[in-house]
Amino acid sequence: MADRVDLTRALGRAVDRKDMAVIDILLASGAKCDFEDSDRPPPPSRGYYFLDVPHNEDYMPPLVRAVRLGNMELVRLLLAHGADVNVGYHEFHGERLSLFIDVTCGRVIEAAMELGHRDIVELFLEMGADIHLPQPTWQFRDCWMIARPVYLRVRTQLREVEAAWQSARDSAEWVVV
Repeated sequence: MADRVDLTRALGRAVDRKDMAVIDILLASGAKCDFEDSDRPPPPSRGYYFLDVPHNEDYMPPLVRAVRLGNMELVRLLLAHGADVNVGYHEFHGERLSLFIDVTCGRVIEAAMELGHRDIVELFLEMGADIHLPQPTWQFRDCWMIARPVYLRVRTQLREVEAAWQSARDSAEWVVV
């Protein structure tokens, strides 16, 4: 029987392929939508490499993969199965999809914003995403610095979407009797 980490890695690969049949089977089999901090193996020590060292892509959270695809159906499905709306990621390069993203380490809501998926950002806010959380860390990875203009642009856009979402939510609470 596959362990939790293998199931989550398989779920991520199925998300990349948009293979709903496999995704449903994995979720029904107990696949988790997030990795734990200790799941990712440390990088090989200097001068000593194994042939079977997994790629960092193998440990990209399935929710981040769904955002990378811009697939709202997959995002909703993963959230319904417990995906963390504040999940962090490291080394998002998008090689498989020819994407360029400046925020290569961050929170899933930042990736959604930078990729222009405002509908997904709004869903994340609705599900309790916190745009004020610090950047995620991993003891074996130093994330590249983000250019200040990029950081400010993404943060400003997130604050604007959050304010608009909050305003719409607040106005919906007022009901004319």
